[in-house]
Amino acid sequence: MRRIVLAAIGAAFCLAIPAFAAENSGTFVRYESAKKVLTIKSEDKESEYQLSDAVKLLTTKGEPCKQGIELFADRQRAKIGAPLTVVTERRNGKEIVVEIKLGKSKK
Repeated sequence: MRRIVLAAIGAAFCLAIPAFAAENSGTFVRYESAKKVLTIKSEDKESEYQLSDAVKLLTTKGEPCKQGIELFADRQRAKIGAPLTVVTERRNGKEIVVEIKLGKSKK
């Protein structure tokens, strides 16, 4: 009986984790590589995100980008106005970027 209760609690916890994730779709504005700050524009409002090396960057096909976040520092590949989606999670009271999807979001 105890195992069933623990398994149910574990399953409920695993299902609740994705509920804390948020997505913000917009277009690329700029990237400050020294500070690792990405700025995107969505609905006429600019938002800044602090990035870390742990951020997953996914191509339009959903595959990991080999260049990582430094792709945004490459002016020939990072085009102003390119669509992207920033996925964040709330950890310890802070909004943390966990993933960036390149291309238009599929809705």
